[in-house]
This record gives sequence, C-alpha cells and structure tokens, in this order.
Amino acid sequence: MLLISYIFSIFFIIPTLCLYEDQIHKWDWRQQFIGIDVEQCLRSNDELHGLLFCGTGQSNVVASLDKDGQIVWRNVQERKSNLIALAFTDSNSLTYVGRSGSPNITTFYIRRWSRDRFGHLLWEQIINVPEFHDCVPAMTEKQIRLICSDNKEKLVWKDFVLDGSKKSSKDEWSAPVSALPNIKVSKNCLTIGNRAFVCLSTYSIHILTLKDAKWTNYPLPEVLSEDKNFELDQIRDENGLDKGFFGIKVASKESSKYYLYSVSTDNLELKHTLDGTRKLAILSDSKVSGGIRFFSASNPDKTGVTVNTFTGSFQDSKKILTTSDQNHAHSIEVRKMFPVKYGDKLVVILSFEDQRLIAMRPNGHLMWAREESISSIIWSHFISLPYFSTHPNDFEYKKLDAFMLINSFQRRIGSQLLSIQNYIVSLYKQFFLNHKEEFSTSESNSVENLISDQFGFHKLIMLVTERGKILIIDNIKKGLVVHSFYDSRLREEIIKEKTKNFAKVMSNCDEVSPISVYTQRSDLFNPLVTILTPKGYILAYNPLNGQMEDRQDLKISVKQSLLMHHSDEEGVKGILLLDVNDKVHLYPKSTRQIFATHKNSYYMLVAQYENEQVEGYSFHHVSTKTLESGEERARKVWSFSLPHLEDSCLMMRWKESEEHVHSQGKVLADRAVLYKYLNPNLVALIHKGQEPGDEDTGKMSVVHFHLLDAITGAIYYSVIHRRASDPVHLLHSENFVIYSFYNEKQRRMEISSLELFEGKESPPPPPPVRTPPRIVEHVSFIFPTGIRAMKETRTIRGITNKHILIALTSGGILSLPKVFLDPRRASLSSPSAKYAASAAAAMEEGGVYLPPYLPELPIPSEGIINYNQSLTEVDKMNVGVSSLESTCLIFITGLDIYHTRITPSKTFDILKDDFDHLLIIVVLVALVLFSVVSKYLASRKSLNAAWK
Repeated sequence: MLLISYIFSIFFIIPTLCLYEDQIHKWDWRQQFIGIDVEQCLRSNDELHGLLFCGTGQSNVVASLDKDGQIVWRNVQERKSNLIALAFTDSNSLTYVGRSGSPNITTFYIRRWSRDRFGHLLWEQIINVPEFHDCVPAMTEKQIRLICSDNKEKLVWKDFVLDGSKKSSKDEWSAPVSALPNIKVSKNCLTIGNRAFVCLSTYSIHILTLKDAKWTNYPLPEVLSEDKNFELDQIRDENGLDKGFFGIKVASKESSKYYLYSVSTDNLELKHTLDGTRKLAILSDSKVSGGIRFFSASNPDKTGVTVNTFTGSFQDSKKILTTSDQNHAHSIEVRKMFPVKYGDKLVVILSFEDQRLIAMRPNGHLMWAREESISSIIWSHFISLPYFSTHPNDFEYKKLDAFMLINSFQRRIGSQLLSIQNYIVSLYKQFFLNHKEEFSTSESNSVENLISDQFGFHKLIMLVTERGKILIIDNIKKGLVVHSFYDSRLREEIIKEKTKNFAKVMSNCDEVSPISVYTQRSDLFNPLVTILTPKGYILAYNPLNGQMEDRQDLKISVKQSLLMHHSDEEGVKGILLLDVNDKVHLYPKSTRQIFATHKNSYYMLVAQYENEQVEGYSFHHVSTKTLESGEERARKVWSFSLPHLEDSCLMMRWKESEEHVHSQGKVLADRAVLYKYLNPNLVALIHKGQEPGDEDTGKMSVVHFHLLDAITGAIYYSVIHRRASDPVHLLHSENFVIYSFYNEKQRRMEISSLELFEGKESPPPPPPVRTPPRIVEHVSFIFPTGIRAMKETRTIRGITNKHILIALTSGGILSLPKVFLDPRRASLSSPSAKYAASAAAAMEEGGVYLPPYLPELPIPSEGIINYNQSLTEVDKMNVGVSSLESTCLIFITGLDIYHTRITPSKTFDILKDDFDHLLIIVVLVALVLFSVVSKYLASRKSLNAAWK
C-alpha cells in the first residue's frame, strides 16, 4: 500500500516554477501599449464583454481594451507592415487586413480573431501580389476587393471571400479597366464599399464606378492655392464599414474646412460643409432619421477640442463635450475620432496628434487616458533627484549663498521633518484607509516627494517621443507621468527628418536619431536638458519642475553638434554647432568666452551618410570677434572616404562621457599588470551595406569594422565580415568593443569581442596625440538566438563587474557576464587542452578562473532579468547609476517599457532584507558587556596579585 501511494504521488504531483519573493514586481515594473497611429477603434452593441477593439498603423498592433482602458489581449503583426483595414465582418469575428511591401512583391495579410477576452486566431490568408505594388482594399461584411495599379497606370482588382473559399492566383485578376490619373493609389485614393473608387488629384475628384468601369471627374470644392492642403478622409462606422460617405479636409494657416460627400451608384453629392472641423465620424442609430448620426471634432479657440453631433439634416447640431489644455501638456489636434456605444451610453474615443488616446462621455467625464506616444521613444535618460526638497520657494538657484552651511542645515532639518510627516501619513493611509498605490499612466497634477532616497534608487526618467512629446516619469511609482509637454514644431521636425531623401538609410540605421539631446546643466536642484533638431530648432527644458526655459530657432541647418566639457559661471555647458557651410555657432551665447579659452582642446568628427565620408574638424584658429558674426568656419584637418556600398549605413559608438574606469589594468596571476588602452578619442565605426559579388551570388552583404582616432583620423584596427548583414549592434566601453551581426553563410548570429591593451609596461602620461594600442585581442562567438539591442552595465565608480545586457527576439532580457565575452579566453581546441585550460585559469587577476574559449555562448535561464514579463519590439536600453556601487538601474524602451534594478556582482555593499538586526544588536551588546566585565575581572586579578 505504501508503494502504491509513493507511485501515485510521483505521477500526479504538479511541478512548479517559482521565484524568490524579492524578484517579483518588487523592484521592477512593465507598461504595455498598443502603439502609435491608432487607425480604428470598434465597439459592437451586441458584445457582452464590453470590449473595445483597436488597431494601430505604424506599430501594426491589434488589441482589445476593457472599460478602464487596460489591455485585455494584444497581437503584434509582422514588422515593416501596416494596418489598412479593421472591421467586424460578422457577429463573432474581427477581421484585419495588413500590407507589407518589398522591392519585388507586395503581401497582404487577412486574419480573423474571436471577439472575446481571449482573441483566438480563427482564420488567416496570405495573398502575394507579385506585379502590383500600389493597392487599396474595399471591405464588406463577406468579402474583400483589392484594387491595384500596375506599371502601365491601369487598374485591376480581385475579389476575395472572407471564408477562404478562394485562393490567390494570377488568373483571377481581372483585365485592366481604364487609364488611371497620374496619382499614387495608396496615398490619394480610397474605396467606398464595392461601389466606387475615389481619387483626389491636383485639380479634380475622380470617381470610378466599379459596376461599369467608368471614370467621372468632379471639380474640387475650393480653388487650390499654395497655402492650402487637401486630404481625403475615410469615414467608417463603429463596425469599421463605410456607409457611402467620405470627406475632404482643406487646411490652411488661417482656417480649415471639411466637405462631406456621399457616393451613390451613379453620382457624387456634396452633403454639407463644416467650418473648423478636423475630423468627422458616424455612428449607426436607429432612433434618428436615416439611421446615422454624425460627429465632428473641431478646435474653435485653439485651446481645446469641441465635439458636436447632428443628424443627416444637419440642422440640429448639438455640443456634447469639450476638452481643454492650458499648459501645453498635450496636443489638442484631433487625429482620429471614434464614437462608440456601451449599451445605451455614448462614449467618444479621441486620438490626438501626440498619440494620446482618451475615452470621454458626453458629460465631460474622462473614463480613461493612454499615453501611446511612450511606445515611440527616441531618447531617454535618468535624471537624478536632490536629497531634500526642491520646491521653488525653498531655493534661490542662482544666488551664490543659497548653499551656505547654516541655510543648508536648516533646509535639511526641515526636509527630514517633512519626510517623517509624509511617512506617518502613508502609514495611516495604508493601515486605516486601506489605500494602495495603483498603476497609472495619467499625469499627476500635484507632485510630491521628488527627492532622492538613501541609495539613489529614486530617479526621474526623461522621455522624448517620435511625435514631439516630452514626458517625465517616476521610476519608483511604476512609470507615473510627472510632467509632460507637447511641441508641434518638434513633431514636424522629427517627421521631416525621418522622411528625407535618405529615409531608407535611416530605416536601416536605427542608431541615427532625428534629434540631438544634451544635458547642459547637471545641477541636482536645477537641471537643464536641451533638444536640438537638424534645422536648428532648440528647446531647453527643466525636467525637475517641468518648465520650458528657452525655445528658439537658430535658422541654420546643423551638420554636427557637440556638448562642451567646460561650463560657464552658472554651470551651463555650451553646445558647439557646425552648419552645412562649416560655420561655427554656439548656444547659448554666454559660453563664447569659455570656448575661446579652451578652443584648442575641441575637435569634431562628422560622418556624411550620403557620400560615405568621415571628416575631422578643429577650432584652434577660431577668433572670438568673428565668432559673434557667425561667419567663422571650422577647419577640416583630415577626411577619408569609405568603400562605396549600396544601401549603406554608418554606425558610430563613443565611450560614455559619464563612465568611470576604476582600474587602469588587470592584475594577472604572476602579479604582472596588463594595462588597458584608454583612449578617450577612440571611435568604433561600423560601415555596412552591399558590395558587388560574383556572377552566381550577385550582391554580397558586408560589414566593415574600424577603430579610428577622432583627432588624427588614423585607423588603428580594421576587419571585414563578408556575407554579414542586419541586425547589427555595437557598444563601446572602457577598453573593449562588442558588436554583433548575422552570418548569412552559417545562418547564425555572431558576437565579436575586442579588448585593447597597452602591454605589461606602465604607459607614460598620455600625450596630446595617442598612439595605437599595442595589443588587440579579437574573438568571435556564436549566439544561439536573435538580438534586438545590446548595452553594457555601468555603476557609479566602475568597481562592479561588467555585464552585457542583450535583448532577445523572444522577449527576454539576458544579463550576460562580460567574462563570457573575454577574448583572452584560451581555446580547448588545441592539442594541449589541459595546458590551455590551466593557462586560461592563470590569466585573470589572483588566479581567478577564466573560462576556456568555447564558440557557443550560453543563455542561462537565471540570467533573464525580466523572467516571465516578455517585452515586445525592444528598441533601446538605457542604464543609470545609483548611489550604491553594486546596483544599476535599467530602463528598456520599445512597444513596451520596462524598468528594473540589477546587481552584476550581487549586493556586496548592502545588507539583505532578511538580515537579523535584532540578533546582531544582542550579540554586540553581549560582547561589549563581556569586554567590560572581563576588563574589570582582569584589573581585580592584577590588583590581588600585586598585594601578594
């Protein structure tokens, strides 16, 4: 019987995987988003779950939201594709149509999901269009019609039934029907069901009736002028299907108008003209005439948004809600509007140009708000907090006596008393009011306790998004938005930079940022961060109080910029600017004298992405007098051209300016010192692209790696990897460089690691011009999975061992010890394997074991720092330092954002949470008492011995 019970327990025991309590949501948090450019939000009245289904264009995500705006389920589609249609095709499924293009073929994805809280994929079909690259879909409840133009400017179409009964084949395409106007179909045309095809050209509105394949031209509603912009607007109902309407938006600098058209089987009719309307939407309603209600969004006073509703007669307009923003924290320009119903209650979903998504009721009640712009972060940085209160009334920042001893002591005591008061209030809320802090992405109107903690873990994170929004979030309050600021000019500059002539290059070079951001003043009590665009637009922002200190347009085209390492009397570091004509500019102007004093120590490296050229400039000849006129030019001291590659891209990595190097060498087992090569002017450069190959293979992907000196332009080390392609990642720290690439020949990811050394002799003091490194160790490793980003850890003093953070394509973040990537690891493949292993063990300081070289790098499960919180579409990783040497802060951006703390060398400088303080106190008190008693007894014994 005992044996049977034992066998039963073995077969039916449930295996469990667990983590320690201090690893689960204690130091980390994650926020998930649906992405930018929300194209459609759907809500069906017969749905019992109360869900809202949304699809995004650029992020290409289909997701379901609950009544509180939280994500119920989310499905991320193929990369480099975009959503073009989302609709309810029946009572049980949600249909998605997406498109991705390549030089030779266009692919359409048609998928259907269940409309419940699980989002099961019910059916999918992939349609390849090999000859037609410019297509738009026409969707009804039962079928999809793809209308495309070929290279001969002809229109063809194909019908596809949503139940999958038809397959994609070239024979099913109909013959060309008529000549198409000289316009791009996907940008200037839209479909009205299966009835008509509408295109907008410079002079006319063109309508193709699909029944008889006949074109009809109509005049534009207004005369087109230089300051007016015409745009077609697709109008769909709450189910994602059109009702025979479309709009034409006419925008100018002074005013805007919206023309509503209806399309019947034989003609086009102008239904109504709306002044100031930005967006129009419709909602099916059986209680009104025609069964349709119209909703218009406008900005009447340019300080808020007003939503009106009216029926088909356009005579009963009624204002239902208004929003306002007086602090310029958010955009008021409506991008999309979706009126939906939850039972009998109306809810209006508004999507703004800054990618803020809100849900409001007609009474003005805000149901929820989502900052979707956070999913498009292009720059992030940790902002340190002061150790006591930073209220504007507490400090006079610009007075020299603000930090005298007595005043500082008074403020510190007051800050401590305030901290005790806040702690007592928090305990009262926790135990008596059962109050808990919940996750929130909404902006906090009253920001309290913006002070650092004991170990410097409490910091602010400044974000700059792709849609021109600046956000300040709190890292210990799970990403609570503290301050926000929106600038439409910044948004336009970023979008223009991304759509320049070399946009294709920038899409392949994710390191090429459309803006430059510098910390001009690092004062804890009054920091200053400056954003610079390539067109010379500057924003100086204080992330601590959320105030814009300066905003101006230099009206120059910036070729390169550089943050000076010398500051003026107010602690502001100047920005050295070089325009396209090689003229020198300084911001702010107060730093000219500092620059004139130290101009001989400033050099600038410029990489020309268009002509694949790298140049170096000096400023030692610049005169202060001519600098004020803006006519002084920088002097080119060196330049060289890289080999010409098609679809080329340049990647450069400097050392972090704030990085501390604790040790200048490595102590070996024989007590010799292997000195590191620490050249602050060393630049790691990767030039990738395609070069001509042989007759069989054609073009060949290649990756060129160079180490060069930014002062002299000398190349110290170079290597070429042929049949290597994207994704390529590069990092540079201390005396090592690590980069990764995809090996097309072996079909695997590889990581190359370099370490630079001076040798075992003590190097002389660094001369003005550095010499090349004497020892370059270079080894490559095989990585078993894809890589999305790489970053090295950094601590306040640089004592802690380095780890390499690797974002995996599976959604995990791997923290790999740097020792696994050490190129000095001896190989076991040599005949004398035992000797090689023993030699490797003796290479590290103190005889510490250095693992022998094995080509395959491991992925230890305990090294995944985000455990089961997978991250989607990771873009960048940012590392911040804390006051503890053992701990660094990690912030990861992408479609999701994630924050955590890691300890590469464990917490060697802090006691554990479960440390028994009472026991150690008792032991110390007992030892003290024992010492006192022992001393007393010893003195008594000595006294008695003296009397004998």
